[in-house]
Amino acid sequence: MAIQLSAAVRQSMIATYIATVSTTPKLNFYSGTKPTATTSAATGTTLATLTLPSTWVTSAAGVTTIASGPWTGTGISAGTIGYFRLNDSANTTVIEQGDVAVGSGDINLDNNVIAVGQTISISTWTRTQGGA
Repeated sequence: MAIQLSAAVRQSMIATYIATVSTTPKLNFYSGTKPTATTSAATGTTLATLTLPSTWVTSAAGVTTIASGPWTGTGISAGTIGYFRLNDSANTTVIEQGDVAVGSGDINLDNNVIAVGQTISISTWTRTQGGA
């Protein structure tokens, strides 16, 4: 059996997520396989760090939030992106991590091979709180 949550609880959860991440978070892309936990040290090479805008997502309307403003950055190392970490604005606390792929990751890119100096731009991102 799957537990279902009310829309009010799901909306509260997504609002808490947004508040926890706060403003101007960092989105880091790494080569290799993601660590087993967000509390583990990063593995692989940092390929890019994007500083997201202060209003990085829309406010939680219902149970979904989407990217707001441009999410852009520049490649600092060459390689194939394997995973991401979303950190706080100080880039010291990992909020979440996930896989990156072309069409089948937690973050999907049109090309996950990065070159030094390459512009990286994320145009769409959606977070929907589960439990429906």
